[in-house]
Amino acid sequence: VCYNGISVERFAEQRSRSDAATVFGLGRLIEKKGFGHLIAAVARLRDQGLAVRCRIGGDGPETESLRQQMEASGLSTQVELLGSLNESQVRGELRGATCFVLPCVRAKDGNIDALPTVLLEAQASGCPVITTRLSGNPEIVVDRVSGLLVEPGDDDELARAIREIVSVPALAERLSVQGRRRAEERCALQQAARRR
Repeated sequence: VCYNGISVERFAEQRSRSDAATVFGLGRLIEKKGFGHLIAAVARLRDQGLAVRCRIGGDGPETESLRQQMEASGLSTQVELLGSLNESQVRGELRGATCFVLPCVRAKDGNIDALPTVLLEAQASGCPVITTRLSGNPEIVVDRVSGLLVEPGDDDELARAIREIVSVPALAERLSVQGRRRAEERCALQQAARRR
């Protein structure tokens, strides 16, 4: 298997998490990325008494429907759609986030992500990762070792995973360290080039 190569060093800057729990998601705003499930999970956490900020970077055809979902859920001040971000902005978001969430699902037409590069970038940055048991994601994110895996489309399980990372600093730190190590071992540009 030849994994996407990334420049691990570019994502190795010192993390600077804010006091507020912040979830960051990034990707094209299309069905298979599952961002509607992230918004639903944030609403569940809010209803359970845990307020987290959610910042979603990217643009795409689901922008307006996601905005409508936010408004209908009363999350317009808690969830922010950031639009397209450059690499420097992405690194900044990853440095400040409590965790990175990419809740991939199978689209109605059967389309799924193979292995989103942004998962590797988040791990390389030391940001704890939550994603779904779908396609190649579990090859990089080892559940409870280098991140947390949830079932695609399960908003309750996604909310529980976010709560766990926010509420258990020791777990967040362990996933941060092991995720970074996994990115270095499996996905550094030099190793990817040697395997091609």
